[in-house]
Parts: sequence; C-alpha cells; structure tokens
Amino acid sequence: MPKIHVYGFSKADDPEYDFHERINLALGENINNVEMHRVRLVAPGKWMLCASFTLPESVAFARLKYINC
Repeated sequence: MPKIHVYGFSKADDPEYDFHERINLALGENINNVEMHRVRLVAPGKWMLCASFTLPESVAFARLKYINC
C-alpha cells in the first residue's frame, strides 16, 4: 500500500494530537503508526505539521465496495 505524506496546520495546544484526529476523521478510520513531525511555526502558536502513514487497504479500496451495490 502507498505511503501517504500529508501536511496540515494546527493552533491546538497539542498540534500532533489535533492533526492526527483530523486525519482519522477525514478517512473515517483510526490510523495507527502515524509518523508526525513539526515542520515550522508559521504564525504565533500555529504549527505546520507533516504526517506520514501507510494507507490502509480498507480506505484505499472503499469505493470498490459501493460500485457493485
């Protein structure tokens, strides 16, 4: 499965947790083994983050389940 690298921003007190939760929400699944690092501070209290993870098969092939319905 492909390795995903996604960038995002967070002003939360725990930006890594906030970004990880938003990734889980967007994919509709709890993604484990996310490598996360802070890229840079873009404004006072606002971090740019990079998250890397392997795309789960259940997410990658989710459309195929609905095409045959």
